[in-house]
This record gives sequence, structure tokens and C-alpha cells, in this order.
Amino acid sequence: MTYKSQRIAYLFFATSMLLLSLQIVYGFIMAFAHMGYDVLHTVVPFNAARATHTNLLVVWLLCGFMGAAYFIIPEEAEREIWSPKLAVVQWAALVIVGVVAIVGFHFNWWEGRKFLEIPRPLDYLVVIDVLAFLLNIGMTAFRGKRLHTTGMVLFVGLFAAALLYLPGVITMAGPLSVHPVFAGPTAGRDGLRTASRS
Repeated sequence: MTYKSQRIAYLFFATSMLLLSLQIVYGFIMAFAHMGYDVLHTVVPFNAARATHTNLLVVWLLCGFMGAAYFIIPEEAEREIWSPKLAVVQWAALVIVGVVAIVGFHFNWWEGRKFLEIPRPLDYLVVIDVLAFLLNIGMTAFRGKRLHTTGMVLFVGLFAAALLYLPGVITMAGPLSVHPVFAGPTAGRDGLRTASRS
């Protein structure tokens, strides 16, 4: 380890490993429930276990990805992380959002969107968290001694990954909303295509 601030990556790696372990536990809970040994159903219903299991996957991957960036970018930029305090605050915010989401799943507080079940207020906090991460990584990369190709490609990839999350934050008008322009001339009142009778 060349730079002292790279130690922040260990927070993310340790959290990622803890969340992976928790995901495996929830996987076993669901596996036993699927086999008929659902002794924890009163404590952990299957729907809460599934939501927790899939969202733990998203969070531990995101956490590990952030830790890897905090470890690699200083090496590439040949400097310390721009703001180690922001990195620690960002890590703590991600952990708090994750804990609140998991506890919320057990009290039936979720959106119901596949792989993005976390409630809308927490969704916005994740976006703010990722933006803080991009700011920290971007400032580290651009204020570095040299702009390496590897560092720039990593930053652009991180930025693109953050953009991929945004469509999940957008609220749609209905369960199956189709814009009238795309519905075509045979569209019914709701904007959905209807079968023509001939």
C-alpha cells in the first residue's frame, strides 16, 4: 500500500464480506423454506428474505466496487484520496441505508420493484451517496500528478455505472404505462393496444 488513505478501502471490503455472508444466510433461509422446512416463517417471511437476499447482492457488490476504486485510484493518480473524511462519511451513509432497508423489509416497507425494493427515500440517499463517491474519486483522479488511462477508464466506468442506477429511481405513471405516441392507432383508452374485431 503506497498511500495512507488507501486504508479506507478496507472499510468497504470488510463491509462487503459481511454483507456477502449475510446474503448467504438469507439464501439458506429461503432454500430451507423452499424445501418445506420453513420454521422461521413467523420471524422471516419468504418475501422479506427474498427482498433482503437480492438487495444484499446489490449493496455488497456496490460496496466492494467502491472499495476497489478507493484502493486503485490513488495508485493511478499518484496521490492521496481527495477527501478521506468524505469517503468515511460516504461509507457510513451506505451502511446506514443498508441497515435501514433490511430492517424495513422485515416490516413490509419496500417499493416492490424487482432488485430495487428499497423505499424511495432510501433510493435518493443511495444516489447522493454514489454522487459523493464519484466526486471523491473524480477529484482524486483529476488532481493527480498524471492522468493514467487505467484511472480514466475506471472513472468513466464508475460514472456509467452510476447512470445505470438512475432509471430505477424514476417513478412510472402506472403498472404498464405506454406513451400514446408509442401505442399506435389501435390504442384503447388506457394507451394499450387492443385487439381489433373484424
